[in-house]
Amino acid sequence: MTYHAKDQPDTHFDITEQIAAEEEIRQSEQRFRSVWENSLDGMRLTNSDGIIISVNDAFCRMVGKKEDDLIGKHFFSIYSPDDQSLMKKKYCERFRTKSIDPNLEREIQLWDGSKLWLEVSNSFIESDEQDMLLLSIFRDITERKKMINRLKMFEDSIKSVNDGICITDLDANIIMVNQSFCDMFGYHENDMIGKSTQTLWSVSDKKETLRNIFSATLQGGWKGETINRRKDGTEFPLSLSTSVIRDDADEPVALIGVVNDISVQKRMEEQMHHAQKMDSIGVLVGGISHHFNNILNIIVGYTSLIEQDHIDREKLKKFIKIISEAAERGADLVHQLMTFVKKSPMRTEPICLDVAVQKTVDVAKETFPKYHLFDIHFGAEKAVINADPNHLRQAMLNILLNARDAMPQGGTITLKTYYVDEKTLSQIFQKVTEPLYICIEITDTGIGIKKDIQSRIFEPFFTTKDFGQGVGLGLPMVYGMVESHGGFIDFRSEPGKGTSFLLYFPVLPGNIWNNPCNN
Repeated sequence: MTYHAKDQPDTHFDITEQIAAEEEIRQSEQRFRSVWENSLDGMRLTNSDGIIISVNDAFCRMVGKKEDDLIGKHFFSIYSPDDQSLMKKKYCERFRTKSIDPNLEREIQLWDGSKLWLEVSNSFIESDEQDMLLLSIFRDITERKKMINRLKMFEDSIKSVNDGICITDLDANIIMVNQSFCDMFGYHENDMIGKSTQTLWSVSDKKETLRNIFSATLQGGWKGETINRRKDGTEFPLSLSTSVIRDDADEPVALIGVVNDISVQKRMEEQMHHAQKMDSIGVLVGGISHHFNNILNIIVGYTSLIEQDHIDREKLKKFIKIISEAAERGADLVHQLMTFVKKSPMRTEPICLDVAVQKTVDVAKETFPKYHLFDIHFGAEKAVINADPNHLRQAMLNILLNARDAMPQGGTITLKTYYVDEKTLSQIFQKVTEPLYICIEITDTGIGIKKDIQSRIFEPFFTTKDFGQGVGLGLPMVYGMVESHGGFIDFRSEPGKGTSFLLYFPVLPGNIWNNPCNN
């Protein structure tokens, strides 16, 4: 039987879903290819024998080989000869057990001897042409590991040092502390992490001080002494040095502080300070005894005149006035002695510097031989500093005593006060922080200081004086006093041409409340 085309029935097939499925597969393959080619992670496809089927560019760059050098080769060839047998054994075991390590960190040594830390993720893929393929994705974490190791070394170093170390964020919340810091404050490490450093400050510290420290730290660093509080509430002095930690973009990310408990040092300084006071008082008493003898002679002499029978009322009043003035003079000398000998902790207050200098010179005039002259020039009228008056007078007196001893045949001691701005002073000292300072310059016309000992004059117990004439604590005490007041000390000396000591103190701003210079 013959059929003609026109006699055949029409047949139609709906292939819309097939076309859509093929398009989805094509797009999926394109997405996979895009990920494969553009991924920053290295990708490798191998069969059960370890033969490389495919690799992406990132993998080639990672192992230092071209794609043509890898396709069709055993994957073990990328490793060093020492590691090849071990990697082959692990690979065969993986295929035998079908076991997968989801994320594995491993250090490998490549064929050229270089080493990499890799984060590896494996997964099995079924294939029509082969039973099973293994897709391995590699992420180079070498730099991360180096960073972790550096941080670990940094952390171990911090924990091993004897100084207390504290790292905080920019809000002053503690990120890391070492054991020395914990021991210093009486806390456990876990109790300190996340705690604000403000809980460690003395309640007497002003917020302005803390803000100044924070601001100075961001600008490069701060160094000084603070009063802090332990867990049990006791307060103690600390030496604090701060700096800022910055990221690669030079942006501040954290702050670090190094602290030392200086309680013992402060006690020793106080004892040294008092011992030096007593040494100075011994010198003063020798000079004042002569004046007391004169005062007593006046009192005794005029008292005997009063005891005479025939004395008129006017003479009596005159003699009584002379005796009264002599007694007042003696009382004033005693008061000055007690001021200098008094043992007390440092208590700062606003002080009119010109007045403090004048009072110290007045004491020296009463005790120094008359052939020592004083020349005073006040160039900073009504300048006010924040200082302990006793410590300030004692520091100046020590320099005056040294000047006296440097001029055994007499001479002139010149005292000047004048302002010095921050820019000028920063050329001499690095840690200048205040905009304006006042200088007390004390110059003598004495024998000067020998060049070979000038570097040692601030060393405790170093002295060139004969035994019994000094213990070498005067200038170290002056140095410590000036530094504790936020100031600086300098000196200039030429043998045979005299010596100048320059004491710089920060000036209190403006018209402070109850300005002592106005009283």
